[in-house]
Amino acid sequence: MPVFINRNEEIHFLSNWLEREPNSLLFVYGPKSCGKTTLISKFIKQHLDHRKFAINYLNLRQVLVYNFQSFLDSFFVKTTKDKVKEIVAGITMNIGFFKLNVDDEAIMKKNPFKVMQEQLIKAQKKGIQPVIIIDEIQTLKNIYFNGEQNLLDKLFNLFVSLTKEIHVAHVILLTSDSYFIEDIYKNAKLKKSTELFHVGHLPKADVKEWLLKENFDEKDFQYMWEKLGGSAWEITQVLSKYKAGESIENACEYFINDEYSKLFDFIPTALTKEEEAVVQKVHIDIVKKGYAYSGDYYRKLQTIVPKMVEQDIWFYRTDKQQITPNSASIRWAMKRLLESQSQN
Repeated sequence: MPVFINRNEEIHFLSNWLEREPNSLLFVYGPKSCGKTTLISKFIKQHLDHRKFAINYLNLRQVLVYNFQSFLDSFFVKTTKDKVKEIVAGITMNIGFFKLNVDDEAIMKKNPFKVMQEQLIKAQKKGIQPVIIIDEIQTLKNIYFNGEQNLLDKLFNLFVSLTKEIHVAHVILLTSDSYFIEDIYKNAKLKKSTELFHVGHLPKADVKEWLLKENFDEKDFQYMWEKLGGSAWEITQVLSKYKAGESIENACEYFINDEYSKLFDFIPTALTKEEEAVVQKVHIDIVKKGYAYSGDYYRKLQTIVPKMVEQDIWFYRTDKQQITPNSASIRWAMKRLLESQSQN
């Protein structure tokens, strides 16, 4: 079971946001394995009044969506009853947001988004506040229907209508693809209809409290913090390896070596020589300061950032225009790669 540490500020923010009238989409974004999914799962199960909210949650890592029909199958559950069931209070987890009867199937072929909207409106009229939560939303970006229409474009049009225009449902979208947020913000309509909420790795104080409870001493904590930072997933794996008899040093080294291998294999095969040179300069900045400011590179990064973000190597902080490593272990891998390059 994923570890859950603190996150009181994040839960407070989400609680307050849902108490408002629906008026914008909320993007919850952060580095891979920083705990976004664990946070949202804990939040909807333990911190919401399910008599007041209908939580409709879909984690796209846990369902197979490869074309438009499979997308519809993940959102709709067919029923033989004559009348469509309303969305009811409770939690719907990865099993279909909406009920679909025979009469609706004809409408679905023409405009499935209309069926979604009508059911949400009916639910709200019954005093239930629908909340749509989609995890890893960026996985839908390459899916098309009717031959040419992009699924995400139509979905975002629906979400803007549900939130900003008719105020029927809250929409929360989670992603670890930080450059995906940048693409969204290039769309003027979405920029004016979207809020961003950044979830980072765990802060040092929380990691220290966690490890001290695991009977680690100050020296071991400092070592793990230096090598792994606040990556909850990596720390959890190190704890498992340590309890199985492996040394902390070897367990941490595993992640750094793994990231080094990824960098070593990916950069020369996926990037041009010109792009490699830019990446090397970015990594020098990251190793020295912890981040690189994208404005220092202007258009040179346009083709590079999406590639590095997609591989979970870089994290692009849209609001600060900063490139950071996706984890502390990647920063160590960058340092080793730079050292090996300087020796050649």
